[in-house]
Amino acid sequence: TRLMNKTAVLILPLSVPQHLHTFHSHPSGETETLIYTQHPSKGDIDAALGTSYVIAKRERKVYVYDHSGILATIPERKF
Repeated sequence: TRLMNKTAVLILPLSVPQHLHTFHSHPSGETETLIYTQHPSKGDIDAALGTSYVIAKRERKVYVYDHSGILATIPERKF
């Protein structure tokens, strides 16, 4: 658990069947030493099972990706 802006962020490994899609968000906040990446990280892409989604809160975009990389970006308001 990491404390940021008075909000606890719990990061857990996720194991899902290959036919399921996964969704998670990347926070908009930052600390003095950390700015959260908005796009899918290398770890996100490497762990993707099928099509996955990252909701980038600072950018207000949704990234659609799979194990090969980013497939599309969608404005959050249209998702």
